[in-house]
Amino acid sequence: MRPRPLWQRLLYPFIGAILIILGIILWITPVVMGFPLIIIGVPFLFCFHPRLELWVRRKMHAVRVAIMNKVKKN
Repeated sequence: MRPRPLWQRLLYPFIGAILIILGIILWITPVVMGFPLIIIGVPFLFCFHPRLELWVRRKMHAVRVAIMNKVKKN
């Protein structure tokens, strides 16, 4: 995986933090579900370091596979 340019390493974690905060706020309010925003925001939050980004991508993939297996089982 190629290192990201500086502007992406600075902008993407900022966007990730905003998405997570917005997801938490929406999770508290009963109008709209905020959980998808949290899931989208986590990979963005760790884009500042390539090794952390790769670790988060692997964990997110494992979670996605576990959810899909559970859905197929039911």
